[in-house]
Amino acid sequence: MGMAFQSSEEYGEHAHRFYSRGEYDRAVDVLREGLALYPSATELHVGLGYAYLAREDYAWARRAFEKALALDQDQEDALVGLGETLLKLGERPAAVRAFQRVLELGYKDDVEVVLSMGRALFREGLIERAARLFRIATRVQPESSEAAAALGFALHRLGRDSRAVRWLRKALELDPECHEARVYLGNLYFERGDPERALEQFEAIPLEQQMEPGFVRKVLDLKQSVRGLPEGHASLAPYRRRLRELEEERDAIDRLLAEVTPPGDSAIEDPDQLDLFKGSSAVPARPKGPSLEDLRLHRAYTGDGRCYVGRWSAIVAAMRDRTAPELTVAEFMQVQAERWARATGEPIPWESATLFLKAAARAGLVELDP
Repeated sequence: MGMAFQSSEEYGEHAHRFYSRGEYDRAVDVLREGLALYPSATELHVGLGYAYLAREDYAWARRAFEKALALDQDQEDALVGLGETLLKLGERPAAVRAFQRVLELGYKDDVEVVLSMGRALFREGLIERAARLFRIATRVQPESSEAAAALGFALHRLGRDSRAVRWLRKALELDPECHEARVYLGNLYFERGDPERALEQFEAIPLEQQMEPGFVRKVLDLKQSVRGLPEGHASLAPYRRRLRELEEERDAIDRLLAEVTPPGDSAIEDPDQLDLFKGSSAVPARPKGPSLEDLRLHRAYTGDGRCYVGRWSAIVAAMRDRTAPELTVAEFMQVQAERWARATGEPIPWESATLFLKAAARAGLVELDP
């Protein structure tokens, strides 16, 4: 590559810029060149491990992290990265030992490190272990809404809903704009047969943050059924306007997709886009209703360090709003998919937000939490 940098730190900084833009192959090239000159630079080995991890080259990631640890057996970033890699390789006991070593080294006071390990365990279904780390994070930093919400999500997955509610409420006390926790809490109330409290949570989410037609319909249905509001009540008008905006955007996407879908092809219905209250205008006394899975939120971590939270389509819309607000969501996906395909050599479908993001994750361009 011929960068001719003067120090290992410069190689690391240059590679980080590529990594932040999602250009993992170029980050790998820079790091490997740097290591050819500075083979004992622990941080370059760690960076290489994370670049490989982002590309899902788990065997190479493991090798890079292990080389870093051979140089410094207590390097916490290498231990965390190795633990994440081992989880992906199915070596759960070894991964847990790596994370435990991080705690033994005193990093239990570093909330970001603890949350990172907890999320890795959560993604792989080790919910009880994840909950233990989230509890540590809440003790170390009681004012962290992120830690409180994470513990609430884990407790719900463990079936401990009363405690989950308490921690989700705590997260909202700390940060009223933690909308992920608010949606989760509202759905918990709904599942427990308390639509009034569910509606209170949903109404607290600003309309501009409500990105899914199905969610807006749910709020409309609850406002009418729980409060007995007539069809033309003035308080429903803003929600109906928001619903029209979202449906018009979806219609525009559908029209664009129709132009590129060959005749005779069947459209694939994205399960994340189902109308949650289709055919229903009333809420029973103890509603079964949609589960949390139906309104499930996701997280997408991009190479520039940003985290987007929401359903798949809302995440893509937020990415579009930050980088190309002049484009429609469908146009943004098409342009970005072509750009990513050129950078990685991997095809990125853009027919739906779900396919788009999951393909990007497989290509190592984003990291997704389930």
